[in-house]
Amino acid sequence: MYVNALDNPFVYDDHDTVLANPSLTDPSNIRFVLVHSPYRPVVNVSYAIDRALWGPHPFGFHATSVALHAAMVALLFALLRRACADARARSGAAAHSREDAYIAFAGAALFAVHPLMSEAVAYVSGRSELLCGAFSLAAVLSARAAMRGSMRMWAWTALWTLLAVLSKEVAFGLPVLILAYDWLLLPVPASGRWRRTLLVFVPAVLAAAGLAAYRLTVTGGSTSVHSPMLNLWTQAIVIWRYIGLFFFPIGQAVMHSVHTVRTLLDPLALVAVTGLSL
Repeated sequence: MYVNALDNPFVYDDHDTVLANPSLTDPSNIRFVLVHSPYRPVVNVSYAIDRALWGPHPFGFHATSVALHAAMVALLFALLRRACADARARSGAAAHSREDAYIAFAGAALFAVHPLMSEAVAYVSGRSELLCGAFSLAAVLSARAAMRGSMRMWAWTALWTLLAVLSKEVAFGLPVLILAYDWLLLPVPASGRWRRTLLVFVPAVLAAAGLAAYRLTVTGGSTSVHSPMLNLWTQAIVIWRYIGLFFFPIGQAVMHSVHTVRTLLDPLALVAVTGLSL
């Protein structure tokens, strides 16, 4: 499982994010480590730990990435197994722990070896994907436990969510994902569902949307900040590209060409958006 990545050298952005990163030369300077990458400080902290343990050599950085991927696989197996059990309970079907384990194993095994994960695991600068994914899975697992009655798990959910957001901005969507798990998978009736939605999820979704908008429009990070709708239309096309790569992972590249939408009447964008809305 990506063990062959251990011998990979530093490439592309690694030269800036790792080799030329001044905050990694003295990991004891915690403040510098945190502020050097203000939007993804958790990623930079992981680099600093690797640098302290392994020095400026790629092997240790790749070992950490492979270990993080393995942790994600284990977390995904745990989440899929619980999701299967919740779906059975919701539908009124009898519990079948062995079958749930087989389904979870199949899903986690596919994730473990799927070529779409290559860049995140084999490329040190893809660390943000691994950390965000691991913390996001942990957040959903702890939120499930909280929604089933273990109230102390809400604190862990908040912590994992924060760490995920500080690893990569895509984690702003976690409140929506957890809300969907609550409404689509947990057995009906689930105690306090409407109360959770109004007092926890609605504020969380609004806060995440506000922070995401701030990150996008004020602090930069997108080439399409002046045309958010055109950017969404472009992303609709990209989503279909990744769906295709999931089933037919051929023709992968470090940088894929993207059809940039320049008008809301773009035919390809209209087809992509229509397909996603069905």
